[in-house]
Amino acid sequence: MVGKSGGGSATNSGIDFQQRIAAFFVLSMALKLDISNAIEQSKCTKIKNISFETDDCIDDIVLTHESHKTYLQVKRKLSLSENENSDFYKTLEQFVSQYKNSLNHNDCYAIVTSDDTSRKIRVELRKLANSARLSAEGLDNNPLSKSEKETCNSFTSCVNSITKKHRFTKLTNEELNSLLKRIFVISLSVESGGSYEHAFLASIACNLTVKPDLIWNLIISKSLERSKNRQSVDGEYISSFLSAFTKDNNAENLSEELRSFFSIEFDPERNNICSGREVVVIDSFDPKFDVALIELYRFDEDGNFRIKFYDDEVEMGDGSRYKLYGRFSSYSGAERFISEQDKLVGKSTLIIPINGNHNYDADLISVSYSDKVRKKALSNQNYSSCMHCEQGISTSALLIEICEEGLPFDVGGIHQACQRPSDRVLGTVENPFFNKHPELNDFDYNKWFTSLPHGQGLWRSLINMSQPIKNVIWNSENGASNGGNYCLKSLLKDGTTKYVDQRGKVQRYSKERANEVAAGMRKWLDESKEINNPLCYSSDGESFGGSDEIQNATQHPVELIECVDFQVTKYTRGISTLYDRGGNYYTPLLSLVSLNDNEYIIHEDSMFFLTDPMELKKYLRNWELIGFSPSSYRIQVIEGDIKFDKLMSWAVKEQLHVLVNPFFNQAKELIKGTIIEDIKSFKERESIQAGLILLFIIENGDGTFTHLYRGFDEDITLLLTRNCKGDDCNCMGCQMYEAQVVLFGKDGIDMQRTNGDTVALNLSDSSLLMEPEFFGGIEAEWSEWEKKVGF
Repeated sequence: MVGKSGGGSATNSGIDFQQRIAAFFVLSMALKLDISNAIEQSKCTKIKNISFETDDCIDDIVLTHESHKTYLQVKRKLSLSENENSDFYKTLEQFVSQYKNSLNHNDCYAIVTSDDTSRKIRVELRKLANSARLSAEGLDNNPLSKSEKETCNSFTSCVNSITKKHRFTKLTNEELNSLLKRIFVISLSVESGGSYEHAFLASIACNLTVKPDLIWNLIISKSLERSKNRQSVDGEYISSFLSAFTKDNNAENLSEELRSFFSIEFDPERNNICSGREVVVIDSFDPKFDVALIELYRFDEDGNFRIKFYDDEVEMGDGSRYKLYGRFSSYSGAERFISEQDKLVGKSTLIIPINGNHNYDADLISVSYSDKVRKKALSNQNYSSCMHCEQGISTSALLIEICEEGLPFDVGGIHQACQRPSDRVLGTVENPFFNKHPELNDFDYNKWFTSLPHGQGLWRSLINMSQPIKNVIWNSENGASNGGNYCLKSLLKDGTTKYVDQRGKVQRYSKERANEVAAGMRKWLDESKEINNPLCYSSDGESFGGSDEIQNATQHPVELIECVDFQVTKYTRGISTLYDRGGNYYTPLLSLVSLNDNEYIIHEDSMFFLTDPMELKKYLRNWELIGFSPSSYRIQVIEGDIKFDKLMSWAVKEQLHVLVNPFFNQAKELIKGTIIEDIKSFKERESIQAGLILLFIIENGDGTFTHLYRGFDEDITLLLTRNCKGDDCNCMGCQMYEAQVVLFGKDGIDMQRTNGDTVALNLSDSSLLMEPEFFGGIEAEWSEWEKKVGF
């Protein structure tokens, strides 16, 4: 058993990260959320109890589930070290001791950390553990790079040292593999103001009657207190503690302790479920009125429904049928409906209430049915999307019950615009989060939250690139192949190995195709050496290409490892386990969709995507500079790469420019963001430009012209003239033009307009051309002129 130092309490009081992790799991338990995605479990996993600073060997936080426990060792920043005094060694010491004392082989041991932890742990140790879970052979037969072998050896060395130190029996290879299977390395970036914190709070807001950040801060504070006192909290207690702020409870139960934190107004229509009456708006049976608002008993003495509903019709007890406009559980809901419907406003309304003062909602059958409705509502926790259209919901939503002939019983949230006549409206669904962020219209935060942790691999890899405008090539062949029994191994100068991948996943080929690709890669390898720009991988494996290109693309110097060869090798699952970077490469992403026609909103010839919903307000303000101010839109979440591929195929077909996080200056020029281009279009453009020489003639707007020379093969751009006056001018640009007219005639020259103020004169076939140095002018950056001339 590992000895307790007694310093855990003092240490814990100053660790904000640990308390945030604790608060994340406490709130997840209180709201009965499935945490399998967060802790990388394959099956639905919920928490029954949470303990802090326990007497267990792994003592930070212990999660108790239905059939096992998850022991959490929380370290915001951790480095791989075999030193007995290092945090990594001490963490493994707790894992080994827990393993030796454990009676449940289903228990899990998790290092919960942030992106600040070393790649050796965050990536390589995680891959080793995942590989052990997937393969019966564990560490014995997995292809490892030199760096990963070092990580594996350090892990094994630490475990052997720990068993010797505590006089445990040395672990066999089978036991070592069994220990590794139980270890999980989990990154949860719940730092204040981070995108993951925002996404989590948005995802739980639908279950609360107050702003989620208030509950969040309270739970963080309480987690700190419980850690100091080494307390436990179970689901029943924390649910009771927060009962006043969950949607299915009455705020009148507010404890004095919680009153000091919050001030809320209880809304009985939203929180109480009434089942004893049907309030319907129908065509009036009295010719003196246009419509009728009628209150009816819902159940007969035997507990059967007295009335039947069919889409837009209601059938009364006597068999008569009437056109149905709306159906509600209360008068207030029906009155609000009538006042908001253009087709009903101003029409005469017959009102028929139930006779007597009996409270039919309090009858035993009504109370029992309300409990059924409430349980169904709670089981359907995803109120972030509409039951009918399945799009996201932010504000102006209704909580409805579906109880209709021919349809299954259901309860959930819908847009007001999606309301069907037979939907029984129980009340409103509100999310306080969106009061602060009204720009996130109909944002499906649950879809975003669940897809974010294992997505956006591309955007994470671009964080350190120095260029404000980045270019990304999209492969219309739809990412890494699912077929093929071969892959391509890169042998590096330091003895390590990488595998050719696409979108963060090892690329698979047929044997014939693998040999073709390998030959092409070796040719590229030789050519890069000839020009002293060798092919390299960055040490973290995130970047591949010529050494100059990698260094030029990053803000800080990068440690590079040179490639020496490419070899074809048989594919096995273990290769993907170790070398796949996992998840979705591009997604999740956000785009704007029109509320009017449900089409993606296009600005001129461009389609915009965003990587962070919390940045939308900033971008909307910036886009006003280019005249793009969408007023009627909803947020569309593109949650998977397959969906993104289909969207990109459509954009390419429509000849649209695709921009991610585009930001513009006052001159309406793109100054930040990423341009995504189809690889086929890129190759076609490169092929067209091969050997091309153009003279661009740009109208300045004041009667003068700018002449720009561009030689694509030589990659030379020369600014020849800025203020050519045209008439009788003898500048170099005008001389080039006159020479082409002499050669081919005025009607025979190849001249095309590229945008509203620029034409391009093709000089490629001119026999009079000389070396570019002959023309003089000022050397210019093509990237600064490319968009201006529309080419």
